Amino acid sequence: TLTCTAARLPRLRHLAFLLPLSVLIFSAWATSRDYFVRWARWPSLTAVMDVGKWRAAETILNSPASETLLVTIPDGLEPAISYALSTNRAARAFDGAHCLVYPSRLTLPVHYVVVLGYEHRSLERLRTIFPPGYRQVDPLFGDGAPYFVHFFVPAGTEANIPGELHTPIMYRPVLLHGVYLHETTVRAGQALTVTLTWGILEPTPNDYTVFVHLLEESSEAAASPLKAQHDSPPCNGTEPTWRWRPGEYILDEHVLQLPAELSAGAYLIGVGLYDSRTLERVPLTTPDVFTRWGEAIVGYITVVAR
Repeated sequence: TLTCTAARLPRLRHLAFLLPLSVLIFSAWATSRDYFVRWARWPSLTAVMDVGKWRAAETILNSPASETLLVTIPDGLEPAISYALSTNRAARAFDGAHCLVYPSRLTLPVHYVVVLGYEHRSLERLRTIFPPGYRQVDPLFGDGAPYFVHFFVPAGTEANIPGELHTPIMYRPVLLHGVYLHETTVRAGQALTVTLTWGILEPTPNDYTVFVHLLEESSEAAASPLKAQHDSPPCNGTEPTWRWRPGEYILDEHVLQLPAELSAGAYLIGVGLYDSRTLERVPLTTPDVFTRWGEAIVGYITVVAR
């Protein structure tokens, strides 16, 4: 019995060595297969690993001084992108879900980092404002859904201003360059969307609120002409006037909910600004602007009864 037990000991030692070794080899093989075969082919890998965010940050960090760089995500939302923006002080970030910022004169090529992982409005707007512009997808994303895309605009391109006014309306340092009515005939009870394009002559420390009014012009309504309104800091509060820079346009959208009982007929659209702190209106400084009730009239719509 002792002889048999002694003969088995070397075999047991071999098994005790081979078993852990086999487990380690299998584990290394499985891990390598997961990393280099299964996960490498996984379409969602870049999203799960936040590779798109790091790649967007690298794009911002490596942007050359020979181009204007704009990023369609609020600063502070994604740590990697925020770090890149804090390093590249020349880059301009804005909330693409509520706003669009674009240069008034393209002396340099313009490069947008359109963050589709955050919003899907900027790309369509850019195609309308800059028809010569073109979209590029980072090869990193392959055929998958990209976290961001590039949109390039050549230097010297003329920007389209939606509803461009013949003469800009000036409110002290602020200029209203365009008023675009998405509908000119609206049914009572529905919403009316008005897109304004702003600019500024010089930086201002003031925080202004924009108002868009629906006004009834009839003599019966002279005492209370206001029928609907939308008051908001520019771009739903995401792009206050103290952030604006000379040489850029701010695309600012306002939605007015029309009362269901609104009478059919023609109505005026009034636009203006007031100080968010004091509520004092910013005076108009452009001569020959059509005004009613102390505000600039920038358009007309027809309301159809329900």
